[in-house]
Amino acid sequence: MLPILLMILKIIGIVILALLGLVLAILLLVLLVPVRYGLWGSYYGRVQGTVKVTWLLHALSLRVTYEDGFDMAVKVLGKRVFQKTEGAGEALEDVKDELKEGARKTEEIMEDGLSVDFVEAAEEEPEIEPQAPENDGTKPEQEDNRLKTEEEETEEEYGEDPNNPKQKKRRKERRRKKGTGCEGRGLKEKFLKLKESVTDTCTRLEGYKEKAVLFWNDERNQKTIKIIISQMKAIIRHILPRKLRGKAAFGFDDPATTGKALWAFSAAYAWYGDSLEIIPVFDRSILEMEVSLKGRIQAGVIAARCLRVLLNKNFRRLAWSLLKNGGK
Repeated sequence: MLPILLMILKIIGIVILALLGLVLAILLLVLLVPVRYGLWGSYYGRVQGTVKVTWLLHALSLRVTYEDGFDMAVKVLGKRVFQKTEGAGEALEDVKDELKEGARKTEEIMEDGLSVDFVEAAEEEPEIEPQAPENDGTKPEQEDNRLKTEEEETEEEYGEDPNNPKQKKRRKERRRKKGTGCEGRGLKEKFLKLKESVTDTCTRLEGYKEKAVLFWNDERNQKTIKIIISQMKAIIRHILPRKLRGKAAFGFDDPATTGKALWAFSAAYAWYGDSLEIIPVFDRSILEMEVSLKGRIQAGVIAARCLRVLLNKNFRRLAWSLLKNGGK
């Protein structure tokens, strides 16, 4: 019984070690084997281009080609597992069909919402004639006397003579000033609210400024920022293409414009160096170019750069303080 149990444990141990070895091998492949990419494009009256991404000696590959349409293919161990081809004309027709379908649905909704009966009823709707105000049996003279009586009651309330034109003028002036005073109070309240809002905003900005100054003056934070910037630069240099070749011929109707463009390219010569050939044409308008580049991205390099930042003591302290204070 014991030998059988030991044999079972041995088999289980071998399986576990095999699985761990497989996981470790996959992890090392992902970290150490780079993903290679390449691009080739040209413009001689029309755009053409190809993008290719491969990994592990073309065990996995992605190829996208544009030439009068897109063609995308994915291969695993040399066998095509996915392919999509779409011409430029087909894509344009699909867009047109979608627009036509949307217009048709909109027309159907409009037809369902507005029925013919509703339209006819709206067209046959009779015009409403203005009606004269009803007379309650009082004569015009009685109406004038009633208005005068109301005016006299109002003037008596204010202690004024309604027949005095000067007092009428003063009454109108008081009403005007009263309305202006209400508007003035409203504007004053709005101004006070705006002033309070601006004051609060300035106070918050002043607090943020003080925190930023304190953060920047801390030597440990400066060291952390320098480490982050240096590692980001290293990652960008690693991702950028290692090989770049290109040629461009350009020209404008005006030779002076061509000369200005050539001066701009020459000012950036330190960036592209001998990898890009510039050919100016001064006697005609032309634009032709072709470019090819290759590069690689290694996950292990990016992970190592990020790990260096995470292992930095000042960065961990800063990250912990931000998490503790809720990012403030």
